[in-house]
Amino acid sequence: DAHNYPNTNLVRLAKWYLNKKGKILDYGFGYGENSIFLANNGFSVFSGEISKKIIKYAKKKSKIKSKKKINFFYIDKKTKLLPFKDNYFDHIICLGVIQYLGNQENTKNLLLEFSRCLKKNGKIIISTFGPQNTFIKRSKRVSKNTYIFKGLEKFHKKTNLEYKLFIPETKKNFMNFFPKKINITEVGSWGNDYCGINGLHYVALGKKIEK
Repeated sequence: DAHNYPNTNLVRLAKWYLNKKGKILDYGFGYGENSIFLANNGFSVFSGEISKKIIKYAKKKSKIKSKKKINFFYIDKKTKLLPFKDNYFDHIICLGVIQYLGNQENTKNLLLEFSRCLKKNGKIIISTFGPQNTFIKRSKRVSKNTYIFKGLEKFHKKTNLEYKLFIPETKKNFMNFFPKKINITEVGSWGNDYCGINGLHYVALGKKIEK
């Protein structure tokens, strides 16, 4: 996919919720459209992915479409630590990524790292599959929050996929994923429901607090 346009929900939230420009982490940036949008709207963007091939692609794309340099970095799955100092970012976004971490330990470790790297009063936006999402409906529930998806990619190249997915089963359950220093002020949802696809994502909005 060309992925020319940013997530429309992020466009709204950047205006309504992220009312302070500054350093922002886009963790799991995909094809870079959200990072480019943020850079073009005055944020200092740091974007990470697990694929060096995708990073190379996104760098080329950003040179054409971004008015401001984006700081791309490789996410090494072998290390649990992000390559940033404590209290480094004004904001962190992570959209449609954490479901692929597969278990509670990996999910909580990443959210702890987000907390460590976020400044006091820094804001966080995290989205993940909800239980009505078609991916989840086509998966097998193996334990609480944990699903196994095995199936064929329907819309692009016919590729057999297999994922272990760790998702919140309720909005209240989602709030329990986060460390104490992240005050989740709201859990909402977004998504489409047409053409046989339900794209429900839960989205958590939060702020780092220091006690």
